[in-house]
This record gives sequence, C-alpha cells and structure tokens, in this order.
Amino acid sequence: MARHVLLPAAALIAGLALPPPAASAQPPAAPASLEARLRALEARVAALEGRSAAPAATPAAPAATGPACRRLNVNASRIPAGAPLTVTVNGTLVATYDENAYGDLEPFMRKGPNTIALIFAAAPAGHSAEAELRCLPPGVDSSRTTVLRLRPTPARLRAEAVVVLP
Repeated sequence: MARHVLLPAAALIAGLALPPPAASAQPPAAPASLEARLRALEARVAALEGRSAAPAATPAAPAATGPACRRLNVNASRIPAGAPLTVTVNGTLVATYDENAYGDLEPFMRKGPNTIALIFAAAPAGHSAEAELRCLPPGVDSSRTTVLRLRPTPARLRAEAVVVLP
C-alpha cells in the first residue's frame, strides 16, 4: 500500500519540476535584457506613484538630455496604406496612425527626459511619407520647433529623440 502512495507523490513532484510546454518552447531571456525590462517596469510604477525609480542597489543610468518641451506633438502625412506609423513614449505604445497623424504627447510623458520613437511599419512605395516631432519650448507661445523628422526608407523605418518635459 505504501508503494501506491509513494508512486503518485513521486509523479506529482516530477510533474512540478518540469516547466510547462509553452514555457519550454520560448528561448530563455538574456539576463541583461531581463534586468533592463525590470528596471523599465520599476520606472513606470515609480512614475505612476510619483516617486524616483532608482533603487539603492542599482547605479542610476546617466540622465539623457534633449530639448526642453512644455508641449510636444507628432505630425505625419502621407502614411502609406497598410504601413501605419506607431509612436512610443519611453517604450510604451501610445498611438498608431493611418493616412495622417496629429497628436499631443505630453500626457504620456513624465517629468524629465523621455525617449520618443516614431516607427513606420514599412517604407512607402511611390510616395513620400513623413513624420515629425514638434516641440513648444518653455517661454515660447506659438511657434513649434521640429526636433525629429523621419522620412522612412527600407533601411530606416525608426527614429528616436530624447525630449525633456520640464
């Protein structure tokens, strides 16, 4: 009788030691990328809580600098059909546009440096798509400055800029 009790327990323990089939099908994440993803998640949580994200044990990354913008928007025209423009702020998807685009980005930004990326899904065939980030600096009331312009080509579908929200 003890034999029947031990056999299912051994099978149960062996079953717990094996990873689920879906997990074993994925390649293991590199430690550096896992650490970077963890830092990014910690920074997002800290930003939502309104506190600093730098843990005591982790050295702070050097602050990226860029133009100061109290308002920032994305403008795009002639976005090719089937190849939308994606906009990310600090690695988080905030918008996807077809045809033309206009959108304010500061609601998605945190105080200090922010990395903004413009990404076309494909290069346009036969027409000239263009996307740009336009910045309204502190103390300026009307004229925005273009801080990033992307004209996609097969070799360049993505561009990034660091912008500081005061």
